[in-house]
Amino acid sequence: MPDVAILDSTTGGAAIRLLHSLADARRYSVTAIDIGRGGVTRYSRHCRHVRVPNWRWEAGPEQLDALAKSMPGTVLLPVMLEAVEWMSVHADALARRWLLPALPEPDAFRTAADKLLLGEFARKLGIPVPAFAPLRNVASKAAGIAFPALLKPRRGLGGEGIERIVSRVHLEQRIAQLGRAEDFLLQTFVDGSDAGCGLLAQDGRIVAIAAYQGLAQEREFAPASTVAFFHSPEVERIAEALIRGLRWNGLMNLDFRRDREGRFHLLEANPRTWLNLLASTAHGLNFADLWCRSAVSQLEGLPPLTRGRFCHSWDFVRGTTGWKDSALRFIARDPLPHLELIRRAALSRF
Repeated sequence: MPDVAILDSTTGGAAIRLLHSLADARRYSVTAIDIGRGGVTRYSRHCRHVRVPNWRWEAGPEQLDALAKSMPGTVLLPVMLEAVEWMSVHADALARRWLLPALPEPDAFRTAADKLLLGEFARKLGIPVPAFAPLRNVASKAAGIAFPALLKPRRGLGGEGIERIVSRVHLEQRIAQLGRAEDFLLQTFVDGSDAGCGLLAQDGRIVAIAAYQGLAQEREFAPASTVAFFHSPEVERIAEALIRGLRWNGLMNLDFRRDREGRFHLLEANPRTWLNLLASTAHGLNFADLWCRSAVSQLEGLPPLTRGRFCHSWDFVRGTTGWKDSALRFIARDPLPHLELIRRAALSRF
């Protein structure tokens, strides 16, 4: 298999989760391109080299030309939203220098990354979504939003910036405090439980999918820190309809809310790597490996996903999951990046 370069634009743990999954495949030599100038991949035993180019988001692929010449035949993988979007926009030029994994078209990416645009698109496809409206429209009682509701940034990550709004008076108070109301939407809160799925698609067809239900989370609206995989024809049907409608290429994670009657409602899409990437890797479906293989058209004979739980937090210590179903099995193999993240978090408190 070819070498891999990770276009790392984050100072958090997303690139490390991708790196852990690539290491688990035991077939890649990985270089980190640290465009964020603060990535912790440099501390990983699985990272062969670190490159720090002079980076500008408004510039094109030429800023990576020197690296590309020194790493011929390398797969270039983006991590966070801005890197996926940048590679999507410049895919034709990048493909002359790099091997590219499945990537979305720019219009499809913009739809998926914007909660308002995604909701409007899903509703046209007949996909069940909670009632929602742009924040600039919800002052009217005709907006159809029931309370409690959720105030959400249109392009947010990891549940950041989501607020519970309990009444119309509360909403009017928050609107008065927001600088740019057009960057937010309001969505009816669905009473029930969290679920999601990670997937890889090519040309509007799902290649691999893993559905899970959330069992525990560190804070309200955050991604689930402990999940259990399950088979759901309804989740797969919704995912297939959305992926087909977008003609999606690449990775995506979908968030759902399962109501008290057992029906699934699509909340949002994350067109990037996701928190539970390691969970599916631990249970036999390595999306990082599959994504690399999409760059060289080697997606035959996919392994099955096994059922079970996985935790990213201290549930292992509390005895609710076993070692093999915990992120600690990956951390123990490569602890230094995680220790560096802990060190930075401790320093930020002072």
